[in-house]
Formats: sequence, C-alpha cells, structure tokens
Amino acid sequence: MAIDHGLQNEEQIYLDQILDLLRKTFGYDSWIANGFIKEIYAINVEDPLNEQIPTLAITKEGILYYNVSFWKKHVDTPNKVIEVITHELLHKVLGDFSRDYKENSELHNFASDSVINMTIYFMLGHADLMQSFYDTKPPMGLLRSKSGNSMLRSKFGEIYRHLYDDSRYGSKDTDCSIDQVFNALKLVMPKKYKKVVFLGSHDKNKDEGPDGETDTIDMDIDSDTKSKIASEIVDKCKKAGNGSNLWNSMISLIHSRSNLRTRLLRDFSINKNINKITEYMKEQKIVSSVIPIDPCRRDLAMLAVGIVPVIWRNKINDTKKKDLGIAVYVDVSGSMYNILPKVAGVIYSLRKNIKKVFQFSNQIAETSIEELGRGVIRSTGGTDFDCIIEHAVKNDYKKIIIFGDGWANASKENKDLAKAKISKVCMILTDLGDDKDNFFSQQYKNTYYINDIC
Repeated sequence: MAIDHGLQNEEQIYLDQILDLLRKTFGYDSWIANGFIKEIYAINVEDPLNEQIPTLAITKEGILYYNVSFWKKHVDTPNKVIEVITHELLHKVLGDFSRDYKENSELHNFASDSVINMTIYFMLGHADLMQSFYDTKPPMGLLRSKSGNSMLRSKFGEIYRHLYDDSRYGSKDTDCSIDQVFNALKLVMPKKYKKVVFLGSHDKNKDEGPDGETDTIDMDIDSDTKSKIASEIVDKCKKAGNGSNLWNSMISLIHSRSNLRTRLLRDFSINKNINKITEYMKEQKIVSSVIPIDPCRRDLAMLAVGIVPVIWRNKINDTKKKDLGIAVYVDVSGSMYNILPKVAGVIYSLRKNIKKVFQFSNQIAETSIEELGRGVIRSTGGTDFDCIIEHAVKNDYKKIIIFGDGWANASKENKDLAKAKISKVCMILTDLGDDKDNFFSQQYKNTYYINDIC
C-alpha cells in the first residue's frame, strides 16, 4: 500500500514535486527551489550510503539524498517533507557544530537539533515530523514541540520553557542560542541516555584511508550558498507571524557563526551602482599637473575652443580626509520593515565611507548595520524629512544617504536650510511605487532604486 503524502509513487519521490513544495514555503522566486536543489537520489537498504545517511542530506552540488526506509516509515505528509528538508537547510546555514565540540559532539548535536526543531515549529507553524518521530519524555521531548508536562515537570523544564514558551517572543530577551542550550544540557543531561537518531546530516568521525580519502559524501557547502539559504530562512522567519523577535532570534543564530555574518551582509550586494554612489560621496580636490588625468571643467572648456592648457588642473579624490562626515538615514516606518536586511547589506558595502547610521521616522535614533539587519527599530510613528535636515545640519553632516520610500516632506524653512548646508544627498528608494518626486530627489538629482543596487 503506497503512503499518501502526495510525493511518492511506490518508493520514488519526484524532483518537481519537492521543488513545488519549496516554492510554496519559501516563495515562487526562491533560490533554494530554483537554483540550489537540482537532483534527488534514493538510498535503499543495500546502498553503501544507507548507514551514513539514515534520514536525509543535501550536498554542496544540490543533490538531495533521502533514505527510502526512513522516508516510507516517517515522512508521510507534505508537512513532514518540508520539515525534514528545512531541518537540513538549517544545518547548512548554521554549520556542523560537532566539529567544534569533538569531545562532546553528541550532546552538541542534541542542543543544535533542539534549537533547529524549535525554529522550524515557529517558522512553519508546524513540526509534525518531530512530534511523531521523538517521544515526549525527557530528554527526547526537547527535540519536539508539545511535549507537555512530561518535559515541563522534569529537570529539563527550564530549557524546554526557554525553547517553546512563545511568550518570550514578546520580550527583549529572545535569543535562544545553541551554546546556551548546550551549556544547560551539560548540567542536567544524564551520562547515559538512549541513542538519538538525529534528522538531517551530522558530521561523524570519518575513517580516512592512507591517502586521506573517505568513502563518504562531503556535505559541506560554500559561503555563497550558505548566505543565500540564510537569506531565505531569515525572510521566512520574518513572515512567520510570531512577531519580529523570531526573526531576531534567527539572525542571532546566524550571526553566532562569525564566518557567515560577514558573507550574509555582503551577499545582499553589490553592483556597479555602488561604485557610482561611492564616487559621488567622495571629496575631490584640484591638483596641477603637466599631464591631463581627469581635467576640471575650466580646462575642458579651454580645450573646446582650441586652447591647450600648459598646466592641467586635475580632479582627484582626497584620500587624506578621514572624517568625511557621511551619515546614513534609514526610514523605519512600517512599509520599510521587510526590506531592512537588504538595506543593511547596501550600507555594509558602503561602510568605509560612512561615519554614522541613523533611523528616522519623525525623530532620529542612532543605530548599527547589525541592528538594521535584525529588524531592531525605534520608530515614533509618522515620517518626515524635517528631522533629517535638522539633525544633519546640527551635526555638520554635509553629505548624507537616505533609504526610504520618498513619501515624506519638509518645511520650506528646512528645505532652504538643506540647500545651504547639505552639499550632497543620495536618495535610495525601496520600491518602484515610491515617490521619486520627493524633495531630496528633485533637489540633488541622485536617486537609485535599491533593486538596481542589490
């Protein structure tokens, strides 16, 4: 009798059905579905990979290996299919923790899967596979939601509350790091407990041959792939409906892997328009030379009427000016929330030329690139440009970059003040429906759409 999970015909699952499920979960333009997973490989009992991959794994080449025995017995609904694949994707994003904790890799795998399974529950709104695969009794109950009093009344109760008490998503202390759970488990986990079958791929001590080769499949993926998967995971967390702090928690988990944090910010970028913005914001000075390098307008005008200058006045970037006074202002009104990670990526690309980053609504608050990426906002409601002009002039910022939708205005007095005191403004609009006729775009004529940059 075939199992009716909508994906299996006898023992075969189909790539197009898997990809369709991924698109429904992560979006129809999902890179995971449209660019990463390319092939499916079924592992039968007699396959040499049967022991290495007891559940499911995805390689750096985008091959999804699934264990037929496990799949037939446990993965019997579309929900469970997407849960086990998402679990493996989270492993790819967060890295293989057991390599950092070889002396206690089993316990660290337990901690990492506890946090990953919790994230899946809140992100997808279900964790059916975990609930059917793991017992509610401690310690296995940590690996699933809805374990009830058997966990809450045990010595693991505080850890379980920290994982699954969704009221914590309304508090400030929302981070639930794998290291926190690992350190707590070291205090309460018995020395001997039932062997755990973890979902997805976990690093095992590989027996190397004389030439350093193994018979196993390399599950590592490169940083570019990790950051692309991470972006979609974060975006899905953001849309999960459990408040912004689930997103914060996921970002914090990703940021705990320091090698990925930089890549994630960097990979929201960057094309040639970034160079245009950078050049626009740089200070220039005139240097005399007998060689024409980048002549000023005066010399070009002389050349146009047939006069060749003996001494050329060349424009060059003034690299000695360390305090460039460039400030960035980011609109944090409700319409901007979804695009803040992308904004953070652009700012990261410009960071060498930036002095300060601020949020604005109708007041100004200083912030950081990481706070923007995590969606930490300080909004007072409403949006206007008056607060930007007044703040920039007060702090002598002559060049500023503004991220927003353009739907704001400024008083005539402040417009005149900006014209007199602010020499350069780069306006970066977030959507094609934004107001390109706003004051800054009209006055300074240096406007981009963020999708033309990223």
